[in-house]
Amino acid sequence: MDILPYEPPMAGDLAAMYNRAVEPVPHCYPTTAEAFAAAMAKTAGQAKSNPLLRSRAAFVVDDDGTVLGFIDTAVGGPMVDGKGYTECGVIPFFWHEPGRRAVGQALLARAEARLRDVGMREAEAFPQEYRYDFYHLHAAYLSDRLPYAGALLAFNGYRRVRGEVY
Repeated sequence: MDILPYEPPMAGDLAAMYNRAVEPVPHCYPTTAEAFAAAMAKTAGQAKSNPLLRSRAAFVVDDDGTVLGFIDTAVGGPMVDGKGYTECGVIPFFWHEPGRRAVGQALLARAEARLRDVGMREAEAFPQEYRYDFYHLHAAYLSDRLPYAGALLAFNGYRRVRGEVY
């Protein structure tokens, strides 16, 4: 099992992974390899990124050619924190095969280490303003139909705030 940085040729496998992950989520429809590649082009440095995101990187767990998990990271902001504006670590999407908690834990640890490396002390997962264009409805957050992702985030100290996970 290896944690690899996202590369554009992975888009087909990741689109299939995403489609399996969101199949039980209402109002989430299958995406294509092309649409996934376009969303991730910002991560791979191939397109103009969201101006509120910087320093994006995504990671994939690969086990002999089988994708077992995926996590996307960035620095987002500015966010209002009560004292003004501040940047925050962002995890736009996170998935691992159900029953493969060690995969999810390894991805989350890698994402958190990367966010610390770029100076972030806090992170939010599945924030509405950074969701993929093809993920759910406009006001979507982490769906309760992805319980393993939510459970692992909670186990690692994240908490829900206004539907988002911090």
